[in-house]
Amino acid sequence: MSQALPDYPIRRDSLVFEELENTQEVMVTDNADGSSLSLNLIASSVLESCDGQHSQQDIVEMICETLDADAKLVHQDVTAILEEFSMFGLLQNAE
Repeated sequence: MSQALPDYPIRRDSLVFEELENTQEVMVTDNADGSSLSLNLIASSVLESCDGQHSQQDIVEMICETLDADAKLVHQDVTAILEEFSMFGLLQNAE
């Protein structure tokens, strides 16, 4: 049903990040098709970490350190976020 996520996710090269002033959000625009998506700071941090150098576990650990949060819950949230990114076409397809 859902496509397996890569261990080392990579965001599409055509994405541009813009912090929205006076908010806790980041606008991500895909220069390839002009689509855009507003993300909270955690989700945008996850997307920015999708550089092919950080594993899903690395991303979970970074968020746990930053937020002093429970690793199991963060892992579930990161997985859900990555699945949504994949669904919205923000990640490169695994090769």
